[in-house]
Amino acid sequence: MMNGPSGAANGVGSSSTKNSQPNTIQQRMKLESHLSNNLKRKIRELQGEVQTKANEVEALKRHIKSTKIAEIEVEMKLYMDECTRLRTQLEEVIRSKDTFADPQEVRMIEERFQQQELVINELRTQNQDLLMAFQSKDDETRQVGDILDKQKKALLKEQTKLKKSLKDKARELLRVKGELNV
Repeated sequence: MMNGPSGAANGVGSSSTKNSQPNTIQQRMKLESHLSNNLKRKIRELQGEVQTKANEVEALKRHIKSTKIAEIEVEMKLYMDECTRLRTQLEEVIRSKDTFADPQEVRMIEERFQQQELVINELRTQNQDLLMAFQSKDDETRQVGDILDKQKKALLKEQTKLKKSLKDKARELLRVKGELNV
């Protein structure tokens, strides 16, 4: 971009009426060139920020989904293990029908079932707690996503303004070059 203004200034230098203006025009062209370069750099930086924010949102979404899946799988395994254990105990009771004849064994079985009932209730409570925690984290993630979307929109809007400003400056630079060539 610097070659254009200096080349145009050399062509203009031959006119004696324009000799007083080339210095200010050259300064103006250098300033506009500098401004143009700064705007382009700013646009590249903003594009990088937008991409970084988009990557962060995607990473958050992936992390939350994989965490949920892993926790649900663990919970499912616990329920399956508990069902297997209860089935085994029930089969033992069925195989030994005479167990019910002994009141002490009946009490032991009842105690086991009560303990198992407590464990199941505790697991249900933990499950509810985890569900509420997931919902809370989902809300937080949604809020973060909304904030990032707003920031992205603001950055894109600013980027558009800077691009428009850059185009305007480029047009003005071309106009000034045209005036210098006349």
